[in-house]
Amino acid sequence: MDPRLLDVVREAFPDDPATITLGAPVQDGEVEPSPLVYLSLRMMTRHGLVAGTEATGRARTVQLIAEQLSNQGVAVLVVDPRDELTGLGVMGEPLPEVRIRADETGLAWKRTACPIEVFTFSGKLGAHARATISSLGPTLLSRLLALTPTQTKALTAVMRYADANHLPLVDFGDLRPLLERFATEAEVGLLEPYGAPTRVSVNAVLRKLALFEELGLATCFGEPEIAVVDLLRAPGGRGLVTLFETSEWKEHPRIPAVLLLWMLARLYHELPDVPDPERPRLVVFFEGANHLFEAAPKAFAKQVLQLVRVIRSRGIGVFFVVDSPRDLPPELLAQLGNRIQHAFAPADEEEEKTLRALARSYPKNPFYDYEQLLPRLEPGEAIVSVLSATGAPTMPIVTRLVPPGSRMGPLSERELSLRVQESTQVRKYSQHIEHEAAREALARKMLAGHLSAKTAPLRREPRPSESGVFEKVQAPTVNRGLLGAMLGTGPEPRRR
Repeated sequence: MDPRLLDVVREAFPDDPATITLGAPVQDGEVEPSPLVYLSLRMMTRHGLVAGTEATGRARTVQLIAEQLSNQGVAVLVVDPRDELTGLGVMGEPLPEVRIRADETGLAWKRTACPIEVFTFSGKLGAHARATISSLGPTLLSRLLALTPTQTKALTAVMRYADANHLPLVDFGDLRPLLERFATEAEVGLLEPYGAPTRVSVNAVLRKLALFEELGLATCFGEPEIAVVDLLRAPGGRGLVTLFETSEWKEHPRIPAVLLLWMLARLYHELPDVPDPERPRLVVFFEGANHLFEAAPKAFAKQVLQLVRVIRSRGIGVFFVVDSPRDLPPELLAQLGNRIQHAFAPADEEEEKTLRALARSYPKNPFYDYEQLLPRLEPGEAIVSVLSATGAPTMPIVTRLVPPGSRMGPLSERELSLRVQESTQVRKYSQHIEHEAAREALARKMLAGHLSAKTAPLRREPRPSESGVFEKVQAPTVNRGLLGAMLGTGPEPRRR
């Protein structure tokens, strides 16, 4: 190995205890048996990328980083669409391949296990993570239901009406009767102050709602809503690893992506600022985020980018986990300071172009030809380009990653069942809470004649408020616009 390369690596990665060990530098197949390459804890709120197709070691990289974050008291949230990472909860075994990799990289390998909680948005496995319709808001609900721009305006008008008339929207059972009321020519005129939709567009929203109810989406809504504080626990001084298991939505990956985006918006909305933290409060590994941008309006994409930009002020880092960097918008990639790129083997001419563009994105140096290297990286190897503790980008280093200390595989059915039985979070979120909500309040108003055309007109607001935490996310230095109202109080709490 070129000693000049080792000098560059040692200069870029000086000794620092506040780090996440990644692996050892590689050149021309030769590995320096010393785990010199790392992630700086301080820079993890500058966000990151873990890219690579299946069988390149991408999931193990996420596991490796997550377990070390947990060991240092940092909470972790991981989207686990293939049920690969529940093994974080048990100690790994010193298998021959583990010992070989540890010896190659000079790692003093130790078995470790993390405190884990498994959540699903349906409640079929682990703790039941629910949202409320009001908290999700019209922008994200429209993306969830795949509404057209006209249908989105109709839904927004209905939800603004609910806000103005203090009708809590908790689940589909609250939203449906409200939509049904305004799906008639006689009543739709009441929405004029809130956007003036037609009954045709309101009926179209109703049909989309029915379609997604058939898919089981209704189980994602209700109370108790998942509490942000439950993601930030550190039992026994180790950061909790919260696994969102989303395999049931593999045919509709946009659904869990939108719901995770809602979680990020809530984290930003509910947590206080953490100015220049030495370590993150929470790190999120967001697999499937690319589905947020598929056929998305430009305004929505800009809102997502804005949220990613400002959420670091809450001490939160987001690592996007994708097959290829081209799966994310260039504007988003520009915000990701830490990048771990596993093998990229092009399958067609378009991917050949992507390979060349990816190789050109790395600075030239005398040690690596990235275009030649990218298709040939072995499983568990990656090109690592991160921010040093001072914020300076390091030279991209081909790195052989160290092995995780937890199990590299999922928990067995029996092991997972025992975890679920012992979980306080499963018990906390197992019971669906029923309170008076929009459907009951709406029925009372109807009986009192408040929705009749013969009664006095409803109070009209020149600037109706919007529900939804996503609409309320905004950087303090930008003007009103894409992200709606300035950060303020959240949606009206349920009346108990």
